Amino acid sequence: MFQSITTQSLAAMLGAELLGPPDIELSDLAGIDEAGPGAVTFIRSDTYARRWPKSEASAAIVTRGIEIPGHDPQTRALLVVENADRSLVALLTELSRIAAPSAPPQGVHPSAIIDESATVDPTAAIGPLCIVGPGAVIGANCVLHARVTIGANVTIGERTVMHPGVVVYHQCVIGTDCLFHAQVSIGADGFGFIPHPSGTGLVKVPHLGNVVIGDHVEVGAGSCIDRGKFASTTIGEGTKIDNLVQIGHNVQVGAHVVLCGQVGLGGSTVVGNGAMLGGQVGVQDNKRIGDGALIGGKSGVMQHIPPGRELVRHPGTTGQHRLPLPPHRRPRRQERPRSQRPCGRARGPAGNPIGSPLGIQTLRAGQRRDQPIEQPGPLHSMTNAPKAPLRRTLAAAAVVRGIGLFTERDVCCAILPAEPGTGLCFRRTDLPEPTNIRARIDSLASRPVHPAFAQIPPRHTAIASPSHPDAIVYTTEHLLGALAGLGITDALIELDAPEIPIGDGSAKPFTDAIHAAGLRDAAAAAGIATVAPLTLDAPVTVSSPDGRATITAEPIGAEDTPTYRYELDYGPGAPVPAQAAEWHGDPARFLTDVAPARTFSLAAEAQQMQALGLFRRFTPRDLLVIDDTGTPIDNAWRGENEPAQHKLLDLIGDLALVGRPIHARIVAVRAGHALNHAMARALVAAH
Repeated sequence: MFQSITTQSLAAMLGAELLGPPDIELSDLAGIDEAGPGAVTFIRSDTYARRWPKSEASAAIVTRGIEIPGHDPQTRALLVVENADRSLVALLTELSRIAAPSAPPQGVHPSAIIDESATVDPTAAIGPLCIVGPGAVIGANCVLHARVTIGANVTIGERTVMHPGVVVYHQCVIGTDCLFHAQVSIGADGFGFIPHPSGTGLVKVPHLGNVVIGDHVEVGAGSCIDRGKFASTTIGEGTKIDNLVQIGHNVQVGAHVVLCGQVGLGGSTVVGNGAMLGGQVGVQDNKRIGDGALIGGKSGVMQHIPPGRELVRHPGTTGQHRLPLPPHRRPRRQERPRSQRPCGRARGPAGNPIGSPLGIQTLRAGQRRDQPIEQPGPLHSMTNAPKAPLRRTLAAAAVVRGIGLFTERDVCCAILPAEPGTGLCFRRTDLPEPTNIRARIDSLASRPVHPAFAQIPPRHTAIASPSHPDAIVYTTEHLLGALAGLGITDALIELDAPEIPIGDGSAKPFTDAIHAAGLRDAAAAAGIATVAPLTLDAPVTVSSPDGRATITAEPIGAEDTPTYRYELDYGPGAPVPAQAAEWHGDPARFLTDVAPARTFSLAAEAQQMQALGLFRRFTPRDLLVIDDTGTPIDNAWRGENEPAQHKLLDLIGDLALVGRPIHARIVAVRAGHALNHAMARALVAAH
């Protein structure tokens, strides 16, 4: 029941065409069979339309084009809309806003317990008997209903709402605009035990990781998300989780995933972006469900599921049954602007690659064979070759605006869809003759962005056209990292200044814009639909002249997962402690772990840059400046290993200059941009 409203007012609210009396009073919303006088119902198909003559409802919201038999416009009303389901959602949203129980008032209820080291925004509402632990941060306009418990060092983003009984364990990170229903558990230990050495009983496996949840996530009542054993269990932005769902340790759930009631995800499961799992689906440990997969209710998933697959597999059925995708999930053909042409291949002078760093030792054990996959020409043995992934581009343009870190110029960066085979190309639109600059290692530029950098190792990655040296683009590594991390092989990047915008010093501004634009894989039947990964027959190592910094690329099997690992160690007593970060090629994990990691500098370094006339448009909050104790100034870490994650981002971005996915295990120790560039050259030479 709701406050009475006339059919005319409801039609105006929904933007509907009214067929019938304008003054019928409506005070209830019900299904077509249950509705009585004074109720409004909805008709979204011919099946519902045939039941209208027997319904006692006074009005119906109906999808345009559906024929309604036996309708009397003198006594009952139809509200004709483009989509009855969407209008019903709009009506329910408005009614829930009116009828929802009131939230606690802003401020802290007298019965709540807030640790003195916790930070609670003044606009947040903390209800009765809530507990907020040491070091926790509660963002602006958050609402914690009664008996919510927040553990130590938890971070909760703005406008997140938690209903009674929610428990968030220590160290977990919750995004903005999230909604958690009653009795949700976030960050409890994963279910891990090993046999006792005596042969009797079990020994508990400690879980030292946490849970990281993105923005706009909703979690239903009674659901549990366990913390990671080592790293994080992650839930991507926009994901919706039903009641009584169990998510095991180290699971990686992508963006905009739907998990229906009683789904169970075993430890280290990876669920790709946009996947949908029906009720009571069970997924075995360590399985990967691809982007856009649709798994029917009660299915037992015991193997990897490719992207886009639809299946039902549960007791009582055998084999695999395809289910039709709903219309809104079917792929649509998209027109490409004529201006998006493949870039010409840029090559440096023979024997003198642009920007070749000095003093780098390249050690290569053995010579590898060329093993193209699904490409014309002679083929070598394919027994151990990894599967070639589909080429990928954007579904629409993504635009990022900001300031260049070193040039301090305002810049608009447009990332455009491109034809398969284009590769990653940059174009300076501010030059008299816009020139394509291919993102390849032979386009690496050595010209410093500022005179102060002429005699020191590069602090960023710049590329230029060999034939037009003025066509140069600085600070490409974060954008290239974002493209590589999302598996994008083809894109045209147009910018009206010489430097990519720095944003917050991470890849997140780019991944956010790309995610909003969407991704599109090349059709499998296209002539250049796949890209052959670069594989190795023997390890490749590069090292600094003193041997303290190294990068090694090791061969892996065709079925193995590529790995990027960065080990950071500035030595004893350094403000940033020794730490490491890994990425296994999964876009969802890249979005949550790697993309948000920001570039950082010591306060003394930042002051030195300012003395040189740099960083004038930035503050420590913009640049993540840390003091001598390793504490961010006017800022906070996004994770305990954010420095290593950012170095990992730089490594991924710099190695994107190889021009194709790298099927190998890559381990970098204390490496910077110069050594990353050397490894990119060595990999291309090995290939």
